[in-house]
Amino acid sequence: TLEEQEQADGDLEHAIALIRKYDTLEDSLKEARGYAERARDDLAIAPAHPIRDTLADLASFSVDRAY
Repeated sequence: TLEEQEQADGDLEHAIALIRKYDTLEDSLKEARGYAERARDDLAIAPAHPIRDTLADLASFSVDRAY
């Protein structure tokens, strides 16, 4: 288990099956995109600055990346 920091054969496959069964990946991505959008909105009130733009780009990248 995660608590005990032990892995057994088949754990990964079991986790993937649960993720697919309950469609948790899509739900998690949707929630993450909402947080990223909120972060960009909150950053928009800050004065224009390269660091602000970098943080906004980072928020987008973290949910738009393909890996």
